[in-house]
Amino acid sequence: MELPINSPNRSLTIEARKVFDNSQPRSISALRQLKARNTQVSSTRHARKQATNMVTPADHIRELRLTNKYLRTKNGFLKEENKNLMDENENLKANVDMLKNEVAKDQAVATAAGNNKLLKARIKQLEDYNKELEEEVKHLRQQLDYHIQQKKIANDLSVLKNYAYDIDAQIKKAEKEMVLFNELGSHMKALDIMAAMDEKTVAMKKVEEGAETATEKSFEEAEGPEDCAK
Repeated sequence: MELPINSPNRSLTIEARKVFDNSQPRSISALRQLKARNTQVSSTRHARKQATNMVTPADHIRELRLTNKYLRTKNGFLKEENKNLMDENENLKANVDMLKNEVAKDQAVATAAGNNKLLKARIKQLEDYNKELEEEVKHLRQQLDYHIQQKKIANDLSVLKNYAYDIDAQIKKAEKEMVLFNELGSHMKALDIMAAMDEKTVAMKKVEEGAETATEKSFEEAEGPEDCAK
């Protein structure tokens, strides 16, 4: 049954059909505007019916049908909006995951850069420590060479000391031998002197004996002529 042109229900039906036939997705603001307009039309219709006291069951049925149609349309809009929100949520999740991955990559790069910086600093410390060790090794080698030279000099001094001790012992031995030789020479001289004195004594004795013999012989010769004279 066709409603009058100036009927509020006809206006609501036309608006509902416009909303229902529109296949383009509606936004929440457009849906709210439609709801406000529907509420305004319903309020106007209700006020007119109360003024004329012409509310019939058919009007209630039409109102319920239009309300049901409106609600189904609204439900479709809400489903579409929910789907759009879910898609947007998925996109946001994907963007969040992508951002997390980028943040993780940035953090990994920053961590790698920090680790690289720390490694460079550690390498620099190790290089400096290696230089210090090289200097220490060089110093220790110099000390070792010095101690080796000192040890060699000490060994040479020990050999020279032993050689000097041997020479000193030989000198002392030679001095003792010289003393003994001098003593022996003194004894030999003494013996020579004694031998010479003994020879001189013997010679003197011989001379004395010869003199005595000559004296006796002269006495005998002197006595011989005297005896002959007698």
